Amino acid sequence: MAGPLSDRHVPTPATSDVGTEYNLWSNVTVSLGVVIGICVVLMPGMLLGAVLAWGAWKITRPSWPTIAILSVGFAAGLVIEAQLIPWLWPLGFLFPGRLYDLLPTSSVLPWSTAVWHGCAVELQGGPLLLLGTEAFLSTRERTLTSGLFTQARQRERTGSSQLGSLLHHYASIVSPVAKLMLASADHPPGGIRLGALRDNRRKPFDLDPSELRLHTFLPGASGSGKTTTLERLADGAMRNGAGLVIIDCKGGGLGGAAERLAKRYRLPFLVVDPDDPEAIGYNPCQGSPADIANKLIGSFTFGEAGEIYKQVGMHVVPLVIRGMLAAGLPLTLRQLAESCSLNGLRLLTRKIADEGLQDELTAIVDDADAAGKSGIISLQHRFGALLQGAFGPLFTADKVLDWEDVFARPSVVYICLSATAASEDVDLMGRVLIQDLKQACARRLRIVARGGTVAPVLCAIDEFAALNEAKQIIDLLLQARQAAMPLLLATQFLPQDPDLRKAVLQAGLLVVHRLEAADAQDVAAQFGTRPTWKVTHQIDWETGTTAKGSIRDVEEYVVHPNTLRRLPVGTAAVRSVATDRHAIVEVIPVQ
Repeated sequence: MAGPLSDRHVPTPATSDVGTEYNLWSNVTVSLGVVIGICVVLMPGMLLGAVLAWGAWKITRPSWPTIAILSVGFAAGLVIEAQLIPWLWPLGFLFPGRLYDLLPTSSVLPWSTAVWHGCAVELQGGPLLLLGTEAFLSTRERTLTSGLFTQARQRERTGSSQLGSLLHHYASIVSPVAKLMLASADHPPGGIRLGALRDNRRKPFDLDPSELRLHTFLPGASGSGKTTTLERLADGAMRNGAGLVIIDCKGGGLGGAAERLAKRYRLPFLVVDPDDPEAIGYNPCQGSPADIANKLIGSFTFGEAGEIYKQVGMHVVPLVIRGMLAAGLPLTLRQLAESCSLNGLRLLTRKIADEGLQDELTAIVDDADAAGKSGIISLQHRFGALLQGAFGPLFTADKVLDWEDVFARPSVVYICLSATAASEDVDLMGRVLIQDLKQACARRLRIVARGGTVAPVLCAIDEFAALNEAKQIIDLLLQARQAAMPLLLATQFLPQDPDLRKAVLQAGLLVVHRLEAADAQDVAAQFGTRPTWKVTHQIDWETGTTAKGSIRDVEEYVVHPNTLRRLPVGTAAVRSVATDRHAIVEVIPVQ
């Protein structure tokens, strides 16, 4: 069956008489109101009792069963001592002597002792009066008139009406920025202050660090404020003790923000950038032989016809790594490329004292068929492509990034990838980076499984879709949460790959800036819908609007796609799965 947002949605037939339901709630509301009014008129002391009961419940916070039992108990005392009540005693102030023939004598003696005794009795009805008032307010919300009024008021607040739109437009021009309206723009203890509510700039919108643990998806068009939001979220995470890793696929856009955050929290700042002469290098040959083989072979695409070359690589590379370690050779990509050739394997064999390893390496060269030899030669060319590409200088640097040190203690790592300038090289380097992060996740998961603790780190990938690695990113999303490595994925457009699109839209925290039409439709569906009433008015061509109309139940977007398309710069729609809340937030820039 088509969903409620489908163009071909067929309305579900009514299963009850909506008008009868509304009339029932209206009758209950009126009945409760009449009973409450009679009680207050006859026994005004119950009002004071209700106020005292409200204060007592506010301070002690008892359970609902306790409140009900106490209310009924006090009401029983009121019934037992009803003969002491001077009915309508306030009228004695205005009409002394008028009620003598109708009511007890005490009714015309407002200053007598009987009145004060009666007030004490009436106080006992206060808790039950308070419960009745709560019931009255609850049933009133279910009436048609109240529902329509509440719906109209919500539309005014969210700017759905013409008046609301004008007010929000005026506020965006003349009102102070959100930071100036808030009492404090700083992060609260143990929290992350993202910004202020658009509808009430004096009210902050705070996140709990646990809301970031389910991953964050940050889509938005260019110039909509994504960088500011990313920096704000990273600042809040670091305030709560997390480290930061930024992979910038735009190339340079977040370098300044990363450096500012590192200085602010006095953390080590490490830069991996082929265009920065002061940057450190990157060595993909870190880890066990199997880890290195998975990382490097996984960074290349082979296709169905080249599957045999992939198997050759997974066989040869671990043996070559073991041989390099046994021979005391440096474990670098250049040395690995030199060793992954027929002559290189022969030279490596002569430097090894381990006879068993010698035999294995010799067998690779001597027993290899045509496909095996072609696979070995292809490894040399593939590794050479990495060395001769835009990121080649990083692989030959003396000082390189050590992921073990990065994840051992909080630090800030900024990795600059320019997808526009060298898209093929970025694809290769991006696959290597994602493989390294996946292996780091696996190591951290083993530590957690043994009962150890790991330092939290936020991994932000800006324009992640440029990496063209849907499967690897999905795998990372599945592993990183339990490894205390939540991901923050930012992009201008939703990914085209359906599996990756589904994975990122299911992130625990959505922070959405302005989007184009098609993406706005998909993202708005993630915010969900809510039931509301649609009112129609009957039109008379001669007299105009008549007094007749209709009302029906409909589902409307919590955040409409048009709202996402028109979000101002620096304003985001936020949805948190962990706390089941949503809001339109003006993000506060990090100072």
